Amino acid sequence: MPDNKWLPFWGNFYVTIAFIGFSALWYSKAVVSVCTALLALSFLANVFRLNLTNYKGLFIGAIVLLLPTVTDLFISGFQGEIVHKIGLISGFVACLLAGTWLLGFSKINLTYYGLVIGLIVMIINVLAVANYFQNKDTIDALLLQSKSIPIPYAMHHIHFGVINGISVLLLIGILLNYLTDRKFKIITTLILVVIVMSMHILSSRTGLVSLYVAVLASVCYYVLKTKRYKVLLISVIAFLTIGLGTYMLSNSFRNKVQNSVEDVHSWGLQNEMNHKSMAMRIEGYKAAAYTIKHNPLGVGVNNLDRKMEQGYNAIHSPLWSENRKRPHNQFLEYGVSFGWLGMLAIVYFVVVLFKFAQQRQYTYFGFMVLLLVAFQFESLLERQTSLYFLGIFIPLFIHLFTSEKVKAYGVSV
Repeated sequence: MPDNKWLPFWGNFYVTIAFIGFSALWYSKAVVSVCTALLALSFLANVFRLNLTNYKGLFIGAIVLLLPTVTDLFISGFQGEIVHKIGLISGFVACLLAGTWLLGFSKINLTYYGLVIGLIVMIINVLAVANYFQNKDTIDALLLQSKSIPIPYAMHHIHFGVINGISVLLLIGILLNYLTDRKFKIITTLILVVIVMSMHILSSRTGLVSLYVAVLASVCYYVLKTKRYKVLLISVIAFLTIGLGTYMLSNSFRNKVQNSVEDVHSWGLQNEMNHKSMAMRIEGYKAAAYTIKHNPLGVGVNNLDRKMEQGYNAIHSPLWSENRKRPHNQFLEYGVSFGWLGMLAIVYFVVVLFKFAQQRQYTYFGFMVLLLVAFQFESLLERQTSLYFLGIFIPLFIHLFTSEKVKAYGVSV
């Protein structure tokens, strides 16, 4: 680690700006944009001072992820939607690299930083749940129609579901790895319980499914490494208890499960598919696969919607025009835009991130599984909100749950 008196300042600067930007996700895209620019500045201001050796693979993975958009920008003549797209991906890469290198120099306790993030998420959950109970009958009816519970300040419900899932893993990891003070354990547990309960009431399927799969994968990974099979049994019982208990007590969760069952039954039924979200997603996957097959080098971001429409027509999709959306799958969306090389870029980036889960890093492994599952149902690298929170969470999980130096002290040094 280079000896430079300014690096602790920049580390603290990163944490402060990253937190401001995260809290702004619910009230101002402009503030998020400014924070993204400042985080990029913090990395560029120190890029020649930093030792890139430890995270060389991540740096290469981020550049590989960025390259398809750069290539498309040149091919498209620096105009159209690709200009906006490359700005979003560049901002994500800047946040990711700034956090990965600068968090290690911050004097701010990263455990408390994670707890404050969890507190912000809990507050938004409380507001969303309060709104649900104030409009319960109306929202319960919407849930049966594949609609979602509104999130305060117009955040996309799938993004909030993913944030909730990540926050649950973050708080569990902090409880298991760091906290020794009884008071902070109680506070963290309360925040965790409120978020978990709220997740089930708000019933974002992508967030819930991603979290359940991630926790189960982490438990299986732990059991395989430690041979403590009793933990797997306890975890399965806990899952069943939470799921059945929530189903019995929560109308919103019960309606969402009922809608999911109807969704499955609608697959292949032309008259029903336009009213069920997963059925529409499957049609989107099929249209995307057709488009990739006939455009192996990609169609470019500027032509994405037009080519997807042609794909829907080619497979004779029964979806109405207003329901013919983009794939809602990150791998397929990159594939349609940038071809097989784009899909390989995403795969390479994910593999690089997974490599940090070596040496029994169970919390980080669960985090990566959550992202991998969420990528199957939502294109998280396409919108400012999801790109920003991923750019913030990935470095935090790397430093809290994979860095031996951070783990030894409980703070970044």
